[in-house]
Amino acid sequence: RRMLERHGKSFTFFPQEIGCADPRMIEPMVIFTVPHVVPWNLKLIPVPRAHLPKLIELLKEKLKMGILERPIGRG
Repeated sequence: RRMLERHGKSFTFFPQEIGCADPRMIEPMVIFTVPHVVPWNLKLIPVPRAHLPKLIELLKEKLKMGILERPIGRG
């Protein structure tokens, strides 16, 4: 209970409540990655056509909110 009282605003229950830490207060985290190629024998999981519009809408919303970033080299 005390933790929630002290850090309650750290949790979010709705996408509209998600925010970013002020870089003047907390240094942004850098996550190092390496280039990779999908193994030839690994089948990608297709998105059912009925779900595609909702998925695109969700991804656009996350991009707009800054939760997701476009991959480098993609438009």
